Amino acid sequence: MFSCLELASPLTAPCGRLLLEAGLTVRRVVPPGSGFSDPWSEFHDHGKETIELDLWREPESLRALITASDLLIEGTEPGRLAELGLDPARLIDEQPKLVVVSISPFGQTGPYRGYRANDLIVFGMGGVMFISGQPGQPPVTAPDQQAWVTAGTHGALAALSALWAREAGGLGDWVDVSAFECLVAQENTLTNLNGPGDFARRQGSQHRTSLPGRIYRCRDGFVHLFISREEPVWRRFLQWIGEPPELMDPALAEINTRWRHFQLIDSITAEWVGRRTREEIFETAQLIHLPVVPVNTPSDFFDDPQTRFQHAVEIDPKGRRRLRPAAGFTSSE
Repeated sequence: MFSCLELASPLTAPCGRLLLEAGLTVRRVVPPGSGFSDPWSEFHDHGKETIELDLWREPESLRALITASDLLIEGTEPGRLAELGLDPARLIDEQPKLVVVSISPFGQTGPYRGYRANDLIVFGMGGVMFISGQPGQPPVTAPDQQAWVTAGTHGALAALSALWAREAGGLGDWVDVSAFECLVAQENTLTNLNGPGDFARRQGSQHRTSLPGRIYRCRDGFVHLFISREEPVWRRFLQWIGEPPELMDPALAEINTRWRHFQLIDSITAEWVGRRTREEIFETAQLIHLPVVPVNTPSDFFDDPQTRFQHAVEIDPKGRRRLRPAAGFTSSE
């Protein structure tokens, strides 16, 4: 089992959590008296061992911890570790099997290297905020610090690849993760360009590759439909809503043709969904394998059978329900 040392910060927390779920032992180093006890950090740091250490006063203690690790994850400002004599390139020279993952807003090199930024700034600069929100209204950010989560996902995958390469006979490596570049490279950002000077605009919850493909109001709340471009999915959708004559033209099975009739399809769907409950909609859609899910309130989420199955909720000493991390899937390999 690989051992990972995480110099704890909001940038590194999601990466460390994913590696913990992948089977690594993860020790997080925090300043003395600090626990990063906010709910977001509690969620991503659950299950990690915590070590209190002043990096800037005890660099040799940190060096000893690094020496005992296979992997180092760090989110300090570019150049700060070098000030302690712990430059990642130098560490790998001294410990050739070491893998270092550096996560920062804009990477270790380049014109923005020294810029400071929080998740909101990176999310905006990365282009995703341009398509987030309701049409004609200001853009919005996504929940759960998505810039850091995206960067952490890239960092975790790169770390595992580097560790596997090392085990196959290679050496360690230094992985430079720029949260900004991770967002810029997202499919949602790249496919937002329709042509020179032409960008897709905000469409609320409406997805660009499915129709119907948004959140609809039903009798007792909301549901999310995602009827994709595949013709069999469209046929099952028509069967599900009773094969309305207005939508039975075979040409509508093709997604681009479907988009030219957006208002008709959307209004018929909204009217049909609006007469039914969330449970009725979800259960009948599941029977014919349609991607339709309820939009849960926080209370609904806590009581959801899948949440309970994953044991994702715990009761704190004061009797309050709270989330704890649960892996999306488990593997015997």
